[in-house]
Amino acid sequence: MRVGNADPKIVAARLPQGNRTDPTRRNAIFAIRDTLRGMGSKPTLVLVILSNGDKHIYSGLKSLCDGALAVPTVCVHASKIRKSNPQYFANVALKVNMKMGGVNHGLDQSSMEWLKKAPTMLVGMDVTHPGPRSVKGTVGVHEFLYIRRGSFWKKPSIAAVVASVDIRFAQYPASLEIQETKKEV
Repeated sequence: MRVGNADPKIVAARLPQGNRTDPTRRNAIFAIRDTLRGMGSKPTLVLVILSNGDKHIYSGLKSLCDGALAVPTVCVHASKIRKSNPQYFANVALKVNMKMGGVNHGLDQSSMEWLKKAPTMLVGMDVTHPGPRSVKGTVGVHEFLYIRRGSFWKKPSIAAVVASVDIRFAQYPASLEIQETKKEV
């Protein structure tokens, strides 16, 4: 992993307190969006230090950055950083390296020979369905991600595909689509 000497740009988003009128923390995600857009140039990676395990902030942040802004993110918990656990830092470094196009794993060359005999792409795909405790309509922060059926919001399923894009079979960009609930399409 090559690391430059320049100090990273550090910005803080002031998030509003959670309340019952904003259960999915949309206002907090909008504050994060406005902070990132106010940076000037688009960042190559955003390292987010989360003060707690608020699942709505995490999922909204991932939807915003990975989807709408096309900026890779790595999230860490402040409490885990304070513990100074070398294994935690190593895991974070692996995520950063992978998101920046690095290679964290690989097969030995003899094991890959049969894959390289012809141009090859490894593909994986699956559909995930909402659990019984999923909140209706809470897929992401943008209305276009919601599926409307009748007079109520259904819980959508998510179809995802990954495919290798490099000669080492180490990089797998993902694509996903929201679809009608409980359908295997």
